[in-house]
Amino acid sequence: MRPFLSDNPMWEMWGMRPLALAVYGGADLGEGRSTVERVGDDGSDDDWYREWSDTARRIRDVADAARDAGHRRSAHEAFLRAAAYFQTAYSPLYGAPVDLRLVEAFDAASESLAAAATLADHPVEA
Repeated sequence: MRPFLSDNPMWEMWGMRPLALAVYGGADLGEGRSTVERVGDDGSDDDWYREWSDTARRIRDVADAARDAGHRRSAHEAFLRAAAYFQTAYSPLYGAPVDLRLVEAFDAASESLAAAATLADHPVEA
């Protein structure tokens, strides 16, 4: 069977992880596919990080704009997607010494998730 996102087995595996959240609004199929396409099958870990971080920042900007406009549900969903994409960005960066980009993306994911929590329809506790 042909892979869904990429012929690169690592990109296929890591790219499918956030898409599993799509049924809960935590990812979007089109955003994920287009991000993996920009990485390309022969892309590097740096390409992966750059493209997923770019997608995450773009969606976080959408979330900020929705929140500022008073669109709580749209903002909540976009913050959840941004968090998942930041988490996906740092997947290939694990190792020693710690890559500072991993820390940056982890912090951005945590901030996006916290922002989503403030907009949830039910109480969310850390």
